[in-house]
Amino acid sequence: MKEADLILTDVSYILTMDENLTEYRDADIVIKGDRIVDIGKDKKNEYFGKTIVCKDKIAIPGLINTHTHAAMTLLRGYGSDNPLKVWLEEYIWPVEGKF
Repeated sequence: MKEADLILTDVSYILTMDENLTEYRDADIVIKGDRIVDIGKDKKNEYFGKTIVCKDKIAIPGLINTHTHAAMTLLRGYGSDNPLKVWLEEYIWPVEGKF
């Protein structure tokens, strides 16, 4: 058996972002350090380490918040020492309206 830091067992649904967008059902995820080192059926029989049973759970890749307001890069710090309502109504919205 190989050592792992964490084994997520019996995960009901696993969605990956590999080149094939592989999906797994009722499978295990093996983690060592900050890396997923193995995914598949019955991996819990190949590794030892802390185990969390994840029946009726899903695992998806981490999501990155790409939401942005492009104008804010130009106005960074402008009137930022004011309360939100004042900042928006007296500083940001008037300038944005002129873009």
